Amino acid sequence: MVQGKFFAGALVFASLFFIILPEKIGGVEKMSVFSIAFLLASGFLLASFCVWIKNKVGDRINARTVEKNAQIAKEKRIAYVENEIASLDEHEKANLREFRMRRQRTLRMLLDDPVVSGLRFRGVLEGVLANGNFIPSLGNVFNLSISPDFDERLDDKSIGLPMSDEEFASRRPQWVWKYEDCIQRWGGFKSM
Repeated sequence: MVQGKFFAGALVFASLFFIILPEKIGGVEKMSVFSIAFLLASGFLLASFCVWIKNKVGDRINARTVEKNAQIAKEKRIAYVENEIASLDEHEKANLREFRMRRQRTLRMLLDDPVVSGLRFRGVLEGVLANGNFIPSLGNVFNLSISPDFDERLDDKSIGLPMSDEEFASRRPQWVWKYEDCIQRWGGFKSM
């Protein structure tokens, strides 16, 4: 395409040269041939220039549209996260308190627990590693963490903190007691 534009540009200038100086090349007949070549080449260059302008304007419009759509998606995600945080029940809050009370970003959690799997399904928790362990008396244990969108908007008040150690111990998720009991009985698994 660039070679065609170069050829058209050269043809425009050559034709223009012969149109301006018609008496030196033999008269009216040659002038009309070069005039037609000039018009065709100029039209091609003008059309190419218009297509280039359209593409540049289109690219800017597309970039603005993509940026606007990204902003809308981000706002929707923030609204979803805030709505999910506001709708957490006591069992879900207890699971999220485990992260804060232990001061850990990742915990080994029982994926077969309905509350944990519900939090993972809703995007509150996410898997850190693809593989987990299957413990026969418990089920599937995976390393999970709070997803970044939730972690940055989740404050202590939204999960029922602060609370005393006794109150925390009485409100821990059921799977934690099962997991710790299994660890004490069988040993060999890394403690949470």
